[in-house]
Amino acid sequence: MSYLCDTDANEENFRNLFVSEEVKIYNDLLGFSGSESLSVPEYISIIQNKVKNPTIRLKNIRYKDIVDEGSNYLVTVLFEKELSYSNECGVLFSSQDYYGKDYMLEASVLVDKNSLEGKISKVSGHISSDKPALVENQYYIMEKASFTNQDIKCNGKKIEFNSFEQAFLPAEYSFSHPDPDMDITVLKPKGGCPVVSLKYRLKKWSLAPFFEMSLMDQTEPEDDFNGALENTSSSLTEFGLVTRFTFPRKSRTKWSLNFGAGYSIHNIDLAANRFDFNYKTGTPKADVDGDIYQRYYSVTDMKESIKLTNVVIPVFVNMETRFGRRFSCYLQLGGKVYLNMSSEITEFSAQQYVYGVYNQYGKPIVFDRPEYWGYNNFGHSTLGMNNLETTELNSPFVTADAFAGLGFRLNIFGPVSLYAGARYQYGFMDIVKPDGQPAEISKGVVSENSAFVHYMSHGQGDTTKGLTNLPTTFKRSALNLNVGLEIKF
Repeated sequence: MSYLCDTDANEENFRNLFVSEEVKIYNDLLGFSGSESLSVPEYISIIQNKVKNPTIRLKNIRYKDIVDEGSNYLVTVLFEKELSYSNECGVLFSSQDYYGKDYMLEASVLVDKNSLEGKISKVSGHISSDKPALVENQYYIMEKASFTNQDIKCNGKKIEFNSFEQAFLPAEYSFSHPDPDMDITVLKPKGGCPVVSLKYRLKKWSLAPFFEMSLMDQTEPEDDFNGALENTSSSLTEFGLVTRFTFPRKSRTKWSLNFGAGYSIHNIDLAANRFDFNYKTGTPKADVDGDIYQRYYSVTDMKESIKLTNVVIPVFVNMETRFGRRFSCYLQLGGKVYLNMSSEITEFSAQQYVYGVYNQYGKPIVFDRPEYWGYNNFGHSTLGMNNLETTELNSPFVTADAFAGLGFRLNIFGPVSLYAGARYQYGFMDIVKPDGQPAEISKGVVSENSAFVHYMSHGQGDTTKGLTNLPTTFKRSALNLNVGLEIKF
C-alpha cells in the first residue's frame, strides 16, 4: 500500500482509499514511530520522508464476512503483508527477516451499495513474535563486517546478524567477553545515524601494588653450635609495585613476565643460653695494677635483634588459568634481587659473670669473691648496646633469592582485581657474615682478640662482638603471604 505515495498523484489516490484522514492504520513500519497505529497523514509522512526503496508483498487476500449496514456493506478483508525497505542511514528493515513472519492485517471496508465503491475505515493487525518493535532512537545497528570476535556478547546475549549482515542492538547496551582482559570500545560515527562498531583488544600491561609478609620465617644460622645459638623469631615484610606484561593468546591459560621494585624490612631475633671461655690478657691495661692474668667469662641470657632494609627487585614468570570471568588461579616462579640499604643491630642484652686468675705469685690467686667485684670489672654485670664493638652488620650489597608461589585472582570491577597467594622463598647468598675476626665460643681457652667478650681497660669495661659476629652466616628462608591489587590497561 505504501508504494502509492511516491508522487503527488499517487499520494492523492492513497488518501482517497480511506473514509477520512482520521482513519487509523496499523503501524507496520519498523524503525520509526512507536505507536501501535498511525493516522493517514502520519503514515504518508513516514513513507515519503524516511522510507527508501520499499518492497511490498500482499499475500492470501480473502474476506472474512460481509455485514449489511443499510446503504453500505461492511466487508472485512484479511491479508498478510511482507514489507522491506531502508532508511536514510542505509539500515535495512524487513518484517520477514526481523520477525521471521509476515504481518497479519485486517481491513474494514465500507462499500456503497449503489456505486460499489469501497473506502477503508480501519486497518488493524498484529504479528506473532516476542521480539519488540524497533522504534526510532531506541536501537542501534551493527554491521557484521566490523565484528570479528564471536565471543563478545551484548547485554549477556549472543549478537545475531540477519540476512543483510546487520544486527539490531537495544538503546541501552553493554558488551562483554568471557576474558575480563578484553578491552571493548564502542565507536559511533558522526552524523546521527544509529550505527555502531567495536574496537577491542586484549589488555597486555598491568600494574600491581603488593604487600608481602612472612608466615613462617626460617632464616636460621648456618651453624647453631649444637643448639647454643637459635633464631627465636623473625619477620620479613615487603611492599612495592610490579609491572606485568601478559602475552596475548586466545586461551584460558596465559603467561606473563613480571618485574618490579619495592622496599624490604627483615627483622631477626637471636638468642643464646650460655658461653663459657677464658683468655690471657695481652696488655697491662686490662688490670688496674698492670698485671697479666687469665680472665674467665660466663655469659648467659644473650639476646640480639637485627634489622636489614633493602630495595627488592622481583622478577618472575606467572602462569594463570581462568576458571570463570572473575576467578583465576596462578603459579609463579622467579627470583628477587636485594640491594642493601642498611643492616644494623637494634637491640642487644646479656648477663655475665667475670673473674680473674693470677698465676705469677707462686700459686694461683683467684679473684672470684664478692670483695673483688668491681675490680677489673669482676663479678656480675649486664651487657647492652653500648658494649658492642659496632652496631653495623657485615651484609653484602647485593643478594639474591629464588621463590615459587601459587594463589588466586578475583576481578572486583572493570580492570581492577584482587590477588592473594603464598610463596616459598629461599636465599642463595649470605645476608649476614662475621665482621673481621669471628668470636670463639668453645669452652676453654681462646685468644683475646677472638673472645666473644673482652676487657678493654680499666674504666672502659667489656666489649662484645655480638651474636651476629659468631663464625656462622645467615640465608633468607621463608613462607610468605603475598596480597595486592592489579590494575590492567
